[in-house]
Amino acid sequence: MTCRRFGSQRVLPLTLVTTLLVSLTVSTTVGVVVVMGLVAGVLLERGFGYGVAIFGGALPAVLQSLAMVFFAQDLRPDEELAKLVTQLEGMGLQMEDQGYSIHEIATLALRLQPGMECVMGILSLLFAYRFGQILAPRFGLQLPPATAFRLWRPWDELIWAFIASLVLVLISDGLLWNLGLNALLVVAVIYATHGAAVVRFYMARLGVPALVELFVYLSLVFTVGISIPILAAVGIVDTWFDWRRLRAPQAQPEGDADGTSSL
Repeated sequence: MTCRRFGSQRVLPLTLVTTLLVSLTVSTTVGVVVVMGLVAGVLLERGFGYGVAIFGGALPAVLQSLAMVFFAQDLRPDEELAKLVTQLEGMGLQMEDQGYSIHEIATLALRLQPGMECVMGILSLLFAYRFGQILAPRFGLQLPPATAFRLWRPWDELIWAFIASLVLVLISDGLLWNLGLNALLVVAVIYATHGAAVVRFYMARLGVPALVELFVYLSLVFTVGISIPILAAVGIVDTWFDWRRLRAPQAQPEGDADGTSSL
């Protein structure tokens, strides 16, 4: 919204200074979120729609996560792992009876940190865009409308990212395994959101009461360990079957409508 009001060239110096200060005083992740907003604002200023703006704005978070995977894994001291183990034990987390140790859970959490940082960055960008849509009319501006959640679906090409990340997890180890694991986490969250949109679509279509719908969402939140894989599976299957009929119909060659060919 700021880019559309003042122009990206005027906003750029302030954004760079803000990013540097936030990165030094708060965290690098928050600084990256500022850059994400700038990239999305530049794309909107140049006339791109909601989908392209969000995709472009998400790229800094993806690059940050890649940097964490490739460069930060070897920089983590053992004290960080020990600190996380202490925190988990202080929360009363006990997984030994399920075959997992606190140390294994903490190690996995640190390995998944790049993917979680990416997911949180994208969520921050989405919330910021929605908030910008609310404030924009007060400043005489108008942002491209965001897709209604029940009608949202990711680009079909994302399925190749899912396949590639799954292959890396299954056949590789070391650095490539970490890369595939974090990529799989991000893609799974996106497809789980896709699956939730499918659920929202059919609940609206069937006229499910708001209280029942709220109960369904709360159930999904409290069973996140089970609901995310199920919703992700729904999203992946919907990519092929397009249950909501959202995919634009392909134009037929002239003459095909009456059974004849134009060739």
